[in-house]
Amino acid sequence: MKRSRKMLIVATLLVVASVIAPLFAGYCMNCWTDNCSRYDPACIERTYLGERSYCATCTVNGNYACTECFWDVFLCEKLVYGQWVQCSPPYVLVLKMERNFMRKWPPYSCIYVPGVGYQCDN
Repeated sequence: MKRSRKMLIVATLLVVASVIAPLFAGYCMNCWTDNCSRYDPACIERTYLGERSYCATCTVNGNYACTECFWDVFLCEKLVYGQWVQCSPPYVLVLKMERNFMRKWPPYSCIYVPGVGYQCDN
């Protein structure tokens, strides 16, 4: 009897997690962010290197979905004896925007748009 109760609790937690998780994440992927001080407290995002983007498509409950992530890329540097030196990791991606789309039909695809990067084909 104890084992079946544990299994019921585990199954209930998994169902709750599967319902709640999409509310805190993108439909098709999580757009994570990072910072230099996570790896070394002395490191900062000092030099801007540009932008990156990524796109992913999927199906959610029979609907077609797409998640776009847009990041700013920064070089991680720290001041050592009056000079800026590169940290490890050398750069980080800092999330600046996430967009999620969903529709019944047709399926999304990820396209590359010059000057913008990868995005969903709205």
